[in-house]
Amino acid sequence: MTDDASEARTHAGLGDRNRRAVLRELVLRGPSSRGEIAAELGLTRPALSRISRELLDAGLVRELPEEPDGTPRGRGRLPVLLDIAPQGGRVLGIGIAAALQTIVLADLKNEVVAGVELNLDTLDDPGTVIKAVAEESRRLIHAHVTDRDRLFGGLAMIIGAVDTARGSVSSAPSLGWTREVPLRVELSALLDLPMRIESLPGGIALAETRFGAAHGRANALVFTCGLGIAAGLVLDGRLVGGSAALPPGQIGAMAVTGNGPGATTLDEIAGGLGVLRRLHGDAMDTARISTTGLARALLDMVGRDGDPALSASMTAAGFELGRVAAGFVRLVAPEVVVIAGLLSTSPHYVSAAREAIVEALGAVSVEVAAGAVTGPLSGYSASCGLAICEYLFERTPDLAGLSAR
Repeated sequence: MTDDASEARTHAGLGDRNRRAVLRELVLRGPSSRGEIAAELGLTRPALSRISRELLDAGLVRELPEEPDGTPRGRGRLPVLLDIAPQGGRVLGIGIAAALQTIVLADLKNEVVAGVELNLDTLDDPGTVIKAVAEESRRLIHAHVTDRDRLFGGLAMIIGAVDTARGSVSSAPSLGWTREVPLRVELSALLDLPMRIESLPGGIALAETRFGAAHGRANALVFTCGLGIAAGLVLDGRLVGGSAALPPGQIGAMAVTGNGPGATTLDEIAGGLGVLRRLHGDAMDTARISTTGLARALLDMVGRDGDPALSASMTAAGFELGRVAAGFVRLVAPEVVVIAGLLSTSPHYVSAAREAIVEALGAVSVEVAAGAVTGPLSGYSASCGLAICEYLFERTPDLAGLSAR
């Protein structure tokens, strides 16, 4: 390779990185002036002006002419702010869990354009689930996407052991998946769309740190609390992962009392299973009810506001979560602990978890917050938000192709 060719390639790579850095600033920090972005990224004003013009021409960025209160910007007044253009494109977000399966199209500001809940009766056949997800995804795309070039890609979050690099699910016990499933390859082929696959607890942890309750924090411990308990750990801004053969963060099966067949697990005392058992006692034979049935029972139950028995059950379960969570907090010393997932919609659950963590840590102080981008429909905002990150600044957008349209 000649020196000129090498220099051109280096220059092009630097340009790509700078454009992605500007998009990252706007996605994660919100509207900013050219001067603010240039100072934050260490770019010269001319370089930032050139990049902003490229992004404006591609339709990914817009200028905000005024403040929300109507105060004009520009022309000797306040500097014009740049922001991500909502109509600059679409992303597809998919959530696959036992309680429900969600498919959503969102704009580039993570506002829902259209969405659907599948509520499949059976989940144990991966092929059937993937086919149903793909069919509904195609229907949404056909109805709501007029320019396929501006449908940048999709991201699917699933509860199970996910190899993100390969895009495969090695197992998903709560769904009944016992064999490896090449989920990314199959969805990409059926939808003719780039896809990324992420584990549900890992995806929620990333979403909470990027644009949720832990926004701006480099170190966060995020508990996803639904029928069972899972956790995701972000250190120095990166999701901590381990062996792809194990379901990452699936801590709910850990025994917290006893051993062997008589052990009580974290799921059974702090998760939705524990809430259901406290409410219904022996009438709730969790061994005889399918995981899908239990998940739907929990989903229906959480919507009952003002029920004293439910509040007491949530409080008891939340306290047990906090008691166990305190040990993880001592180990990894996060800046913030986030209680996310379906049970985080109960203030009784979150308050009790916070109380138990504070009580166990004593003089050690840590913030405990309810999840901001999760809840009953965690596949919505989390998967679409991560898809925006993936296709706007973690990969290189095709600015030339977008500008030519």
